[in-house]
Amino acid sequence: MKKTVESFDIRQSRKTTLSKRIDGIIRSIQKGKIPKAQLKAERFQNVLKVKVAKPLPKKPKLQRLTNADAEVLIGMLETLLNNLEK
Repeated sequence: MKKTVESFDIRQSRKTTLSKRIDGIIRSIQKGKIPKAQLKAERFQNVLKVKVAKPLPKKPKLQRLTNADAEVLIGMLETLLNNLEK
């Protein structure tokens, strides 16, 4: 997931923020705190879904997370959540 975030055409500060959220989820899984990891992943997924639900601006600003990029992350988070539930 982190490599995918690094490949996005967004500001470095945004990449760092997204990577930190992913790191937090991974650390929770490694510590065995699966419910906490699920909660973090679900919250992150909800934030991305809100972003996707907004209409596209007429003049999109450069280096912002696109809806397509957000959809990719949502798909990865859904896969992660499905694997955690098993």
